[in-house]
Amino acid sequence: MIYFEFKRTDGSLVVTTIVGVPEKGLFNGEEELNIKRNNARNLFTKTHHGSIRILVVDDEDYLNSTKMAKKLLDAYAQTFLSFILLEEETQARWADGLKLFAHNLIEVHTQLKDTVERIFNTEVQRAKGYKEQKGLVKNKIQKDVEKAADDICQIAKRLDDMDAQITGFRIISGIIKKSEPNLGKYNLKNVLLRHVQPFLSDLQDEGVGLEFESTEEEFEKNKISADPKMVNVALHHFFQNATKYICPDSDIQISINTNAGRVQLLIKMISMKIEPEELENIFERGVSGKNVGSLAGQGIGMFVIESALEHFGASINIKPDYSNTVSAGGKQYTINSFIFDFPTTK
Repeated sequence: MIYFEFKRTDGSLVVTTIVGVPEKGLFNGEEELNIKRNNARNLFTKTHHGSIRILVVDDEDYLNSTKMAKKLLDAYAQTFLSFILLEEETQARWADGLKLFAHNLIEVHTQLKDTVERIFNTEVQRAKGYKEQKGLVKNKIQKDVEKAADDICQIAKRLDDMDAQITGFRIISGIIKKSEPNLGKYNLKNVLLRHVQPFLSDLQDEGVGLEFESTEEEFEKNKISADPKMVNVALHHFFQNATKYICPDSDIQISINTNAGRVQLLIKMISMKIEPEELENIFERGVSGKNVGSLAGQGIGMFVIESALEHFGASINIKPDYSNTVSAGGKQYTINSFIFDFPTTK
C-alpha cells in the first residue's frame, strides 16, 4: 500500500492518507529522506511549494528498489505541484473575480442610490411615519410625472445591471461550472426586446435604430432552448458593448434562421473594427481589441458572453466584412455579423 501526505511551506496540511497506519511509528520523523525499516519505506522531499511524504507498506517493488522508490516520489511531487498550482490559480481567479464584482457592484449601487434619492430624498427620509412618507413620494411623482417615469426606468436598468454583475461573477469565479443549466423555451424576439430595452435610450442618442428582418411568425415558430439567467447575462453584456462600440447613425439588423436543427440569431451592425489576428482570442478573458482605444473596459464582456452561452449548449461567432470599412470620429468601423447559435426546443 502507498500512503501520502502533502504540506505547504508553512507546515499546514494540504491532504494526508497516513492516518491510523501502524508503520508510521517505525520512523522518528517525517524528514527521513529514504529510509527502509521492516516492511515499510519512508520517502520525503521538499519543494518550493511545500513537502511530500510517502509511506510504502508491504510493496516489494518499492521496498527493494531505491530507484523505483525515487521515481514514485518524483511522480507524487509532480502531482503535488499540479495540485498547488491549481489551488493558487483558483484562489487568484476568485480574488480577481471578487475584486471586479465588488468594483462593478459599488458602481451600480451608486447609480441606483443616486436615482432613488431623486424621489426618496432627505425630506422624505425624515418623514414622521410611513403614511407621511408615502404622501411626500406621491406628491413628488405627481409634480413631475415625466421625470418620475424616467427615474423608474433608470432604476429598472440599474437592477438589470446588478443581475448581470451577480451572474457574471458566478461565471468569472467558475461557480457556474458546478451547476446544471435550467432550460426553458423562449421566443428570441421577446428575449431580445427585454434586454435591449435598458440600452435603447443610449442607442437612440447615437442615432442607432433596431431592424427586425424576420417575421413574428418566424420567431414564434423557432423558439430556443436556453437557461434564462445565462441568455440574460449574455445579451446584457452584448448590448452594453454595442452602446460603446457601434458606429453612430447606423442600424442594428436582427434576423433568425434554422440550420441543422438549431436556431441561428444574426445580429449585424457597423461597429468597431476587430483586426483579423484578434478574432482568435477576442473571447478570452482580459482581451480588448486594439481599435477600441480609450473605450476599452476590463476585457470580460465577450468572455462572459461566450461562457454564459456555452453553459447551456449555445455559442457565438463573429464574421467581419473587411470590404466595408468606414471611419468616423477618428475610429475604424466594419460591418460585423454576430452569429448566435442556439439549441432548439423539442
